[in-house]
Amino acid sequence: ENKMDGRKRKRYRDVEQDLETSLKGRDQQMSKLRIFISSHLKKEKPGSLFITGPPGSGKSATVEAVLTEKWLRRCTKVMVNCMNIKPHQLCRHVAQNLGLSYRDGEEHCQKAVREYIRSKQDMIIVVLDEVDQLSEIVLHSLFDLKIVLIGIANTLKMTTACQMISYPSYKLDEIVAILTEKFTDFERTAIEFCSRKVAAIDGDLRKAIDICRHAKDIARGTKRQRLELGSTETFRSDLITIQHISEAVSGVYTNSVASRVEELPLQQKATVATMVALRYQKENNMTLGKLYETFVQVCKHYLNGKCCQSDSEFFGICDLLESRGLIEIKKNKKQPRLSTVFLKANLTDMNEVLRKDRITSSILSCRHI
Repeated sequence: ENKMDGRKRKRYRDVEQDLETSLKGRDQQMSKLRIFISSHLKKEKPGSLFITGPPGSGKSATVEAVLTEKWLRRCTKVMVNCMNIKPHQLCRHVAQNLGLSYRDGEEHCQKAVREYIRSKQDMIIVVLDEVDQLSEIVLHSLFDLKIVLIGIANTLKMTTACQMISYPSYKLDEIVAILTEKFTDFERTAIEFCSRKVAAIDGDLRKAIDICRHAKDIARGTKRQRLELGSTETFRSDLITIQHISEAVSGVYTNSVASRVEELPLQQKATVATMVALRYQKENNMTLGKLYETFVQVCKHYLNGKCCQSDSEFFGICDLLESRGLIEIKKNKKQPRLSTVFLKANLTDMNEVLRKDRITSSILSCRHI
């Protein structure tokens, strides 16, 4: 399990707090969410809603904002982030959130949760963030409970019919408006430069806010360093400039690629390593079919044969990687295997990160791919 250092955790915690108050352009999604919750609470009818969209599009922030509204304050709410838990641990985390005690064992845990929910007169809202880390089988165990289930994920493929709300990436004008409101000590050109960069890459609002915070740190550090050196240079203003943003963009996106790759599950990380290896062998026009066939060979040699059961399952992995902003897929709807796939991140950066892992380093070194 990869752990972020304390400073990085604090920075992303600050970014999430900023995002909670930056919900411009999400009125439609929040309205649909309120209608869904209200409808099921009034009818006392269980229901499932899944919210999907790329990272930094405001999914978790809008859900948290709605759940803290006055009309829902008395409602019992459970929130679980599924990123770092194993599927069989889900029930335990729900029980802990509800403050339940039970005898050791998964069976006793499930019994305690079910009895508690049956005993409640009012509906319980259960929110599962990063729900794409769980299998549909695990989710099915919750469908027959008297709860309002809200799942949040970058991408999600469900065979069961359920309600969905999709979130698009933030657009340039939305990012400009949010940053202008939040960062009043920035030059207008700096805000626009940051917004254009983020909108062009992935539209991730969290990154835009993180870049602005980092730029402020850079500006403060530069000013302090000059004063300590006894510089007599006068500062024309205390506003953050394009130069500060430019330096911050480089740092945030380079570190972001590293952290996103390092946090990937093994099969997703191996998929990226396979793509990088093919790129180094001048495979520029890569199709999903070619990538899948190569990945199957990689699994046999480096993952003890643990591979996807079908090409459609593998295409699901690629969809997840696309949602994380690591690859891009130009889809061929008639023949999915002929869809073209590209690396979005810098090839050298990817190679450097993957070399730190024993398995992915071996995949990169393989000459038979």
